[in-house]
Amino acid sequence: MMFDAQGSPMRLLPWVGDSGAPCYLSTDDPGGRMSRLADEVETDLLDSAQYVLTEARALLAETGVGTRELRFTGVRLAESLRDALRIAESRGYRLAPALTPAEAEETRACPAGPGAGTGGA
Repeated sequence: MMFDAQGSPMRLLPWVGDSGAPCYLSTDDPGGRMSRLADEVETDLLDSAQYVLTEARALLAETGVGTRELRFTGVRLAESLRDALRIAESRGYRLAPALTPAEAEETRACPAGPGAGTGGA
């Protein structure tokens, strides 16, 4: 989680900058123009991911699918998964109670959850 100069958490946006770095929004208005735009982009990306998944399932059900088709499908699936994970991360930050920058750093340094640190899947 990133914080602005006032120590307020910033929203991870569903797009990246020109260099590929994540983009963040600093706002105290979750219903503001940029927040609504981010919400719309998230919805479009998730709709697109659903379409890609549906098409991939249909393609994989066919016999005689060529390498090019499988590769194209794999690339699109990877892109959709990347987008969905970014959206999940952003939404998770917004659902979690507000952390101080120090608490957020501690959380990042110490993973928790099933299989954390055990090498399990």
